[in-house]
Amino acid sequence: MAKSPGFWFFTGDWMKDPELRFCSLFARGLLVDLLCILFEANEQGYASNPDGTPRTNEQIADAVSGGSREEKLAALDELEQSGVLSRDSRGVLFSRRLARLAEVSKARSKSGAKRKQNESKPEANGEQTNKQNRGVSVSVSVSDSDSFLEEKNTTHTGGGSPASSGWAATEWESFVSAWNRTARAKPWTPLLAPDGWVDHAASPGWLAKAREAMARLPTCEFFRDPVAVTRFFGYVDRILAGEFDTAKQDGREQNHQRRRQPTGGNL
Repeated sequence: MAKSPGFWFFTGDWMKDPELRFCSLFARGLLVDLLCILFEANEQGYASNPDGTPRTNEQIADAVSGGSREEKLAALDELEQSGVLSRDSRGVLFSRRLARLAEVSKARSKSGAKRKQNESKPEANGEQTNKQNRGVSVSVSVSDSDSFLEEKNTTHTGGGSPASSGWAATEWESFVSAWNRTARAKPWTPLLAPDGWVDHAASPGWLAKAREAMARLPTCEFFRDPVAVTRFFGYVDRILAGEFDTAKQDGREQNHQRRRQPTGGNL
């Protein structure tokens, strides 16, 4: 599949991204040029060397036009700290959206190859015709913008009207950006949101509660190890209720405490 000559620039997403809005004008300008560079990269969306190692911030800054190196390095740091750009497990700086776009392109390529293969089979053609006659779309087109969530027009259960296209992906980007900067939160590195995200996010009031619980997570001394985001989904109400505020006692500590308890009887 030939590489696309460009990518869609969604002005609504650009204007509504809260983290990006708080970045300086210089950082936002640098980001536009950098996105073009990352889109043309061999590993689309990633600032990596040919061998997969991360390019240094100095290399990235020098590749962007305009401004001094110091200004561009400060802007890169600003974009990363705000969660607009991310680092993968290798330490490579990347754009989540462009990386998803590359994944979608690969998925489409595989899907197209399978479809051509199936169309060459008579039984497959019959199956396709039957499905179309029943009003079922055989191939599902995926938007290049934020397509990794198929439920991009999911109805909010409390509102009664469809949410804007791509709302679930936009909410996930904002949530996971904050999550990966939260103490006692186990970093979520996959590009895709976990199962159940759309259902949770569409529940009235859940996102507000989840953000409040996430803000309280660093004070939850009960958790000795970082909490996985999928487990956090089920802990939101309990965190807000204060169930995890105190440190967890292991079995030996609890038994020791029981032995020290007075048992009554004559003094």
